[in-house]
Amino acid sequence: MAYAEGYIKQGKDKGIKKEVKGYWGDLILSPYYTFGVDSDTPNNYATSLYDIYNKDTGSEQHRHHTVEIAVYNLISHIYEIEYNNIYQMTIEHDIYSGLGNKDSSRNILQPVRINDNTTNSNTNNEEEESEYIEEIISNSVKQINIEEDEINQTNSKILQNIEESYRNIKIYPIVGPTSSKYNKLKDLKFDMMFISSNSTQV
Repeated sequence: MAYAEGYIKQGKDKGIKKEVKGYWGDLILSPYYTFGVDSDTPNNYATSLYDIYNKDTGSEQHRHHTVEIAVYNLISHIYEIEYNNIYQMTIEHDIYSGLGNKDSSRNILQPVRINDNTTNSNTNNEEEESEYIEEIISNSVKQINIEEDEINQTNSKILQNIEESYRNIKIYPIVGPTSSKYNKLKDLKFDMMFISSNSTQV
């Protein structure tokens, strides 16, 4: 039970703001609080989300709070839908570390080398530098084209994974009085059910 601020709708105090006692759950906290309780831990980095400092000292402190667990869970669900793979953190305590560029071996443009050999003529130096710059530009254009192709292929694969993830999935929102809800459930075959806070008040 909790208090939520509202206005009196009838009686002598009608229109007066007052805290109202009730089981507000979904209305006040939103459904996201359920994601902040627990999560899968596919590697030790994910396990670090539950680290406790000063354990057994009377002043224990969790390294991460429930919002971070909820964000990690949402990222994991969306990532698995898009990439058809389990989301894994790559840095301890960093819930976003599994996102971003998966290929860290990208070619990095090298700075132009300046030939300091004073025995060559200025003309030769300029020609060598010009050829080297042209080579750098040519390689850069090729790399950009390759990366664009990879991005297009990745996006296409993501769309395909999303489509496959939701294929043959049906969602039935059931509202109304509790008695009618249970009558509707009798006729349905389902694998999973989400029950709102209001529906638990039987």
